[in-house]
Amino acid sequence: MGLLMPVEGYLEGPGVLQPLRDVEWVDVSLSYLKGGMAGLPLQIVDDRKGEILSGLRATQLDWQLREATWLVDHVNHFDEEKPVQLVRVMNPFFGPMPDRSPTNGSF
Repeated sequence: MGLLMPVEGYLEGPGVLQPLRDVEWVDVSLSYLKGGMAGLPLQIVDDRKGEILSGLRATQLDWQLREATWLVDHVNHFDEEKPVQLVRVMNPFFGPMPDRSPTNGSF
């Protein structure tokens, strides 16, 4: 499931529009699924790791590599857990909004 920013200051995830300030971190998978339909074998592909990590290293964001597992559902077969790597990116905007009342001079 992807994350979108259809409205400035909000992330849209699975079925919800979430204020960016309420999102502490976002986990981004370094893998994606390919195939699994029309007789093609289901694969976990890891070919975007270098591009994602290179992009993150060029920022000042706090992030870390994490290990996780995906539960892969095989049609007419058993479910199988597969190891994957995630990048947890901390949200620099997490937390309460600053007071924007006229008395603090923010306008």
